[in-house]
Amino acid sequence: MVARRLFTLDRLPAEAHSRARRAAEIAWAFRSLFNQPDAIALLRRGTEDRYWHRVLTYGLDHNLQAVLDEYAHYLIDAEGLSSLGSEERALGVSRAMASTLSVRPSQIDVDDVQLDGDSVKLTKFQMRGRFAMRLADYRDEEGTVARLSGVREAFNSPFKPFVLATTSVGQEGLDFHPYCYRIYH
Repeated sequence: MVARRLFTLDRLPAEAHSRARRAAEIAWAFRSLFNQPDAIALLRRGTEDRYWHRVLTYGLDHNLQAVLDEYAHYLIDAEGLSSLGSEERALGVSRAMASTLSVRPSQIDVDDVQLDGDSVKLTKFQMRGRFAMRLADYRDEEGTVARLSGVREAFNSPFKPFVLATTSVGQEGLDFHPYCYRIYH
């Protein structure tokens, strides 16, 4: 008979306990990200595998570890964490990553214009904006007003949103170089 030892955070030394909590915070944010309807639809396409297995395979196939390593190094510089101790750095990186991963989709008001003979019929509806957002204070799908800085920080990450639309608000003084591929004026 093989004795089984249960893993609990209480058995870890204090420093390892803190790092495990930081890693769990990031993991929880990824769990939320991969439980979004768009991620589920993307990963379940044409496969009968269990969803959790598809998520792990997707992370391995697309080298998520390298993405996280690069992003953590960027965050240490961008958040000014390099002069802090390892515990404070881990806390700063985990909070920044979790915040970025948990940016909620915005609600976009759309006008549907239909021509009916000589008259114009205008109906309004709302859509979710998961991959494209505007750089402004916006309302998320629950109606909560999100901060402008949260959208900017998420755009400066390897995660969504991938398209950022802005007016003169984003004209100058904002740094978008870390993960920005193209800019159109």
